Amino acid sequence: MQAKRTFLPILLVVVFVVFVIAACSAGAGGQDKTWFNLPSVPVDIDANGAASVYGIGVAQLPPEQVKLVQSLGQKVELRAGANGIHVYIDGQDQPYINWNSETAGNLEQLLANSPATAPVAPVIPWLRRIGLGAAVSVPPASGAAKNIPAWRGETAVSPQAPASETPPLSLGLSFDENGAGSIGGIPGNLLAPLTGGANPLQLDPGLLAQLKGFGIENLGIQTTPGGIAININGAPMPGIAYDGNYLERLSGLLPSLPGVGAVAEMVSGVTGQLPNMNLGLNVDLSGQPVDLKLSDLPVKLGDDGSLQVLGLAIPGVTLPTEALQPLRDLGVGQLAINASTEAINIAVDGKALPRIRFAPGSMATIAGIAGAQSGLPPALLDAGMNALLKDGITTRIALSGEVDQSAAPAEATYAPAELGDMAAPVIRAKIGVKGGQIVSIGGLSAEQLAQLGVTLPALPPNVMQILNDLKAKTVDIVNTPNNLSIKVNGAELMSIDYDAASLATALELAKPYLAGTPLEDPAVMQLIQEQILPIAPAADVNVQITVE
Repeated sequence: MQAKRTFLPILLVVVFVVFVIAACSAGAGGQDKTWFNLPSVPVDIDANGAASVYGIGVAQLPPEQVKLVQSLGQKVELRAGANGIHVYIDGQDQPYINWNSETAGNLEQLLANSPATAPVAPVIPWLRRIGLGAAVSVPPASGAAKNIPAWRGETAVSPQAPASETPPLSLGLSFDENGAGSIGGIPGNLLAPLTGGANPLQLDPGLLAQLKGFGIENLGIQTTPGGIAININGAPMPGIAYDGNYLERLSGLLPSLPGVGAVAEMVSGVTGQLPNMNLGLNVDLSGQPVDLKLSDLPVKLGDDGSLQVLGLAIPGVTLPTEALQPLRDLGVGQLAINASTEAINIAVDGKALPRIRFAPGSMATIAGIAGAQSGLPPALLDAGMNALLKDGITTRIALSGEVDQSAAPAEATYAPAELGDMAAPVIRAKIGVKGGQIVSIGGLSAEQLAQLGVTLPALPPNVMQILNDLKAKTVDIVNTPNNLSIKVNGAELMSIDYDAASLATALELAKPYLAGTPLEDPAVMQLIQEQILPIAPAADVNVQITVE
């Protein structure tokens, strides 16, 4: 009898040991399934906020917390297992934290680096070995209770290859030991004038110390069709998994959440585009600059000046419609811009404009001019232009309709002028400027020309301001076939490639802004369009301007 009484406990122990050894052996090469799944702990909340577990009262929730749970659903179930940590709303899985043996192991090591989280680190592998969870149930806010199926096992996303994928977009942030940040090498303190005077990239030193306490030196985040991948110091970490169906469920859930309704449309737009996006964020905590890479940015402008980038509405940003309307009145629908530190190519509805080429080292000078004209710090513009244009950027802008999916022109081809039997026109001139006034042309002074009935005009104030900003003493304008070169104080600043067609396109775009000038006279405009533009690319021009 004694042997019989001890046989069953021994048998149970043997079965348990065999089970554990088998489970450990199965997981030795990389665990893909839990050893076993425990039922979710039931947490029932009644209409008055009384919470109970297995019928035992455990807490009293305030009404706003009850409403929050009800806004999510009738049953909110949290499950941890081999492939991640899931949240089920009324039985439907939502985007979840996903992990595998490698990423969970990396997370365990990361947590072990800090004394505050080291005790939690050993829990990570057990969350994958033994499936467990909790299910919170509340009465429905209205209507009849739903028949929600019980949890039957781990679920997983089924990502599909996107029908269309946005071009890669990579943002780089870095923070030094004081928490001062920069984006793409642009110091945050330079961005302060754009954000009300505060540095938008200042990281709290205490938070920075905590991150470094975990041994974190850099962080990478990358979107994929199946989720968001995260790495720390190059090691993959648990990320977020989703597919189109998961994101659709999340979008349907957002409008009912308290405080989210105002931005639900924007967030839904983001979630709808996530599987198609190729976005990366790289953060460095050692102060080393991290580059920006903006290869192609499709931009759509609404009739009210609203802005969409990569198909996403940008809240709080509206361009002045009065600045856009003249272009729309001309029938302009699409702009395509390809820019780098060497040149800017622009096309309007597929028609190329003159190409601007920058001389080596001239970007800082041009940034200084733009800063003086716009009121923005030249250092900001210089850093911004170098960060954005260093690797080149392409932008397609829709002023009406949808963004044209065709690529922006990398480099236009400009046709030579057709002169026939006519010789190329030759222009030589020396012009003197003093105090903003033209005082001589071709060796003739303003007084001498006045005696001939010719009154020399003053330079426009903004032109004179640019000359002052350049500290210009001499300006040389030289035209050779299909190219106009501008030199300041003997050094080339920029050159412009063009032909008759690109000049005609540029002149057409300029028409709304020519009011009050001689060019608004139809006869003058006709002369320019029919007589001057066709031969301008072939003209031999050398104009020397002396500024006092």
